[in-house]
Amino acid sequence: RTRSALSAASLRSHCLTMSDSHGKRGTKRSAPCCATITDNDDDDAPRCWICLEVDDELNPDDPPLVRDCSCRGTSGFCHVSCVVEYAKQKSSTIWNSSTSPNENEFIKPWRICPNCNQKYQNDFALDLANAFLTFVGAKFRNNCWFWVEALFLKLEALSKINSQRRRNEAKHVANKIMFVVSRIKKHPGLHPFALERALQFDAHVYHCLGSH
Repeated sequence: RTRSALSAASLRSHCLTMSDSHGKRGTKRSAPCCATITDNDDDDAPRCWICLEVDDELNPDDPPLVRDCSCRGTSGFCHVSCVVEYAKQKSSTIWNSSTSPNENEFIKPWRICPNCNQKYQNDFALDLANAFLTFVGAKFRNNCWFWVEALFLKLEALSKINSQRRRNEAKHVANKIMFVVSRIKKHPGLHPFALERALQFDAHVYHCLGSH
């Protein structure tokens, strides 16, 4: 099972002591108990690759395991909340470890499964895009480029879900992107590279809307 360079133990402990909104996972348990796979566990059963918990189908309060990437077999299953915390930690580490962090690497945990290296898809991708927007709003609200990247991640997810409600939502998100990009383009002394990047976002937005 693939593991990230982050401390799996610390992340696992965090995921297993989340808020009460996550049912039994909101109950604090001792680390040795929750981090150990007992002899009674089914080794072939899908389990979250972050917290290692097996899906309990008999408990309606237990958050379901999801997998919307290209992983196969029993790999790649996870809880949405676990991946959100994983992505927060990865992005924060990347941001804090360099004076000029790589933006692609900063965004990658919210877009790419670290096990199969393929993009997340469907409602799972949309859930992560919404969580990324919340993360950017809380930590980087003055960074216009991160706002655009987070909005575009949501637009990208919406454009691949075939429903009228999602199409309408995609148009709304596209308008937000165009508004932020227009403000960036009006910035005095804008570097040519930044202008080119803004124009690329314009093109990406039209492409996503056209794919609907």
